[in-house]
Amino acid sequence: MQKKQIGLKLIRILESTKATQYFILYTIGLLSYGIGSSLFLNNVFLETIVIKSDRVTLKFVGALCVLIGIGILLFIVYQYYKKVSLKQKMIKAIQNYILLVFVMGLIIGGIGKLIVAFTNRDYDWVKQFIWILTTLMQGELRFILIYYCLTLYKEKKFDWKSQGFLKLLVGICLLLGVSILCRLLYPLLGTLVMFITDMIMMTGIVYFELFNQKKEN
Repeated sequence: MQKKQIGLKLIRILESTKATQYFILYTIGLLSYGIGSSLFLNNVFLETIVIKSDRVTLKFVGALCVLIGIGILLFIVYQYYKKVSLKQKMIKAIQNYILLVFVMGLIIGGIGKLIVAFTNRDYDWVKQFIWILTTLMQGELRFILIYYCLTLYKEKKFDWKSQGFLKLLVGICLLLGVSILCRLLYPLLGTLVMFITDMIMMTGIVYFELFNQKKEN
């Protein structure tokens, strides 16, 4: 009986260690992808910080970091897929997320065209307006997807009306709002703030749920 209890404790320790390793790897993947995106796609950052002759090299490094980040994240998703029991629900959630992002893009784009056609707003203002709406809505949808997938992993019921979930949703909205405001007022600093916001949003909920999982076990 005592040997069985020791064996169960060892299994729990090993599972906990593996979960921590996956979380660290997940964080590294997000960092690699985020830094790579800044180097490869963020012209504001490159034009402000880097001299022109070095931009091609940094863009290459950025593209490499993006590929490494995507590779790590795909590996983590595959490990998650192997462990989650409700695979069909997970696949459906991802499909719904992609569909919502696509439809949202069409709707916001249509609203932008209507604003240009029927108001005296210039193109830059409309472009900025579309970016703000898209960033807010995509950020919220991404958070909901991660939260839902974690509930599937823990085999818990997802409750839209849960006070905890609604508070997290409002918190994410406020966090995104602050980062968007920083980006508008101070483009270079705002880029860093938005990167930190994404990291908090993408890793914070995962860490919190893993911590709770350990407590429950």
